[in-house]
Amino acid sequence: MMNDSRYVYLDNAATTPMDPRVIEEITKHFNETFGNSMSLHSAGQKAAQKLIKSREIIADLINAERDDIYFTSSGTESDNIAILGVGNKNKNRGNHIITSAIEHHAVGNPIKQLKKKGIESTVLPVDKYGLIDLNELESAITENTLLISIMFANNEIGTIQPMKEIGAIAKKHNIIFHTDAVQAFGKVPIDVNALNIDLLSASAHKLYGPKGVGILYIRNKGVKEGWGKFIEPIMYGGGHERDMRPSTVNIPGIAGFAKAVEIAKKELPNEAARQILLRDRIIKWVLENISDSFLHGHPTKRLPNNVNIN
Repeated sequence: MMNDSRYVYLDNAATTPMDPRVIEEITKHFNETFGNSMSLHSAGQKAAQKLIKSREIIADLINAERDDIYFTSSGTESDNIAILGVGNKNKNRGNHIITSAIEHHAVGNPIKQLKKKGIESTVLPVDKYGLIDLNELESAITENTLLISIMFANNEIGTIQPMKEIGAIAKKHNIIFHTDAVQAFGKVPIDVNALNIDLLSASAHKLYGPKGVGILYIRNKGVKEGWGKFIEPIMYGGGHERDMRPSTVNIPGIAGFAKAVEIAKKELPNEAARQILLRDRIIKWVLENISDSFLHGHPTKRLPNNVNIN
């Protein structure tokens, strides 16, 4: 069906088809890089070197340190490690998390699980465009607030939150800041240092990469005052991913993720501009020609590739 010139796939927010260059990269590493990256023999060391290089490529996209990138199986797993890992680690420090009403279930449900352990949450409402109110965010902060978790861009309506301002508020109040960036990663510029992001979740399959591979960025240097190591693993096993995410790593999938990131970084400016033109053209035509139609999400503060019209 995908080879049918009449077929137009419009559900890329759910998942993307793999780029042929990514498929080629994955296939190569299925054949050539099959070793366990923890093994000391040549096949293992070849895998370890590919793991290091992939980490560097992905870190560079968001201006992160290489060793702050941890590979997971998905954005959902990354969100769970971030939320549960901070909550479980810091129960003696505080018992409050702030999030928004439009988070993915991968954020909302772990927060609900933490309530069973006595960690409360404030769920911020959003306006008609899907934006949180920064004054409400600041007012929700208490002396017991451990974590602010606000998605970078919404998976349904495409609205991009005011990340710089949220990060500044988190820094001002010395609170860990996590963002689910699964939809935004590789589609808009992200700088974890400029935005004061401490934890970031992303997934390969939203970026023309493979399913079954994600990352969690964890800030290890320059952490907010008094926090030190602020997260712990939620599963236990061997020493892979520096004990944060045990399990033999998926080298072919990770190599595919890195390839997708390389492509995105190279093509992002032109591709984003192209998508914005198409996006705005579609929105304009539908709103002008279909009665009672209206746009969901912010008219301009939205992902380049997102259209949601009722």
